[in-house]
Amino acid sequence: MKDAKKMCRLYDLLERRIKGCRLYEYARFSVYHDVFNECVEEEGLDETLNELAEAIYGQGSRWFEITDDLYDGAGKFCIETDDDRLEIDDITDEIPVFESDTRFFILVNGTRSEHQWVIAVPQCMA
Repeated sequence: MKDAKKMCRLYDLLERRIKGCRLYEYARFSVYHDVFNECVEEEGLDETLNELAEAIYGQGSRWFEITDDLYDGAGKFCIETDDDRLEIDDITDEIPVFESDTRFFILVNGTRSEHQWVIAVPQCMA
C-alpha cells in the first residue's frame, strides 16, 4: 500500500449578503481558471499559487499566506512587500472553516491594487 500524499484543494470565495450580513462560501474557480479546481500535492502548492496568481492577474502578480503574525489587531492583515505595505481587511471570521489545517492566501495583482482570497483545504488521497 502506498503512503497517502498530502493533498489540498484550492477554492475561490463567493461573497453573499444576507439581510445585511456578509458571508463567504467556498467556490470553484471560473471556467477560465478551471484547471485550478483539482487537488494538488501540498509540496507543489507554491508553484500552483504562482500559476493561479498569474492566470488571474497576469505578470507581476504575487501571493501571500495569511498567518496570525500578520494580523494588526485592528481588523486588518498587514503584509510588507519589497516596495509596499498591503493592508487587507480580515474576513476570516466570515469564512466557514471545515478542516483545522485550512490555509488562507491572498493573491494580488502587479500594482498591488487588487486582491483575491484563496483557501487551501487539506484532502487525503492515496
